[in-house]
Amino acid sequence: MDCAPSLVVTVKDPSLLAGQGFQLIYEFWLKSKGDRELPPARAIAPHAIPKPLLGDCSIMSVEDGKKRFHIRLMGTRVVQALGFDLTNCWGDDQPNAAEVIAACMNCVDSRLPLYSEISTAWAGHDFKRSKSLMLPYAGPDNSVRRILSYVQFCYPAKSAPCDLRPV
Repeated sequence: MDCAPSLVVTVKDPSLLAGQGFQLIYEFWLKSKGDRELPPARAIAPHAIPKPLLGDCSIMSVEDGKKRFHIRLMGTRVVQALGFDLTNCWGDDQPNAAEVIAACMNCVDSRLPLYSEISTAWAGHDFKRSKSLMLPYAGPDNSVRRILSYVQFCYPAKSAPCDLRPV
């Protein structure tokens, strides 16, 4: 099974997300949100994220309006898959910075969960695409101040099937 072409969409119907990890992280976001428009940024402390998902997560802070994104944490399985750790780096330091920053800006602007599939050929490994669910969290002023991302990598059909169907 080949992975779908690049896409970035806001998630309005979480039932379209396939894969238990995506469902669990979305449920974590909803529970953190409660009856608020967005959950508070303090709700995404690493110890609060469901342990089975933490290795596939990254946490970014939104800095200087939405002009810069600081990677506060990159999960161990993401680091292992990529071969390098971007914890404490800036979003624009990433090899695929333009795509990542565009997705982050979309998440900040929409204030909604964002599902994306982007190429990971830049990483030079056998996987072809990453699939992520970006979840916005608000600061005290209710602006998006953090983004929690859950990431899965899509491999060629010979290695392992893709975990999701496109939304």
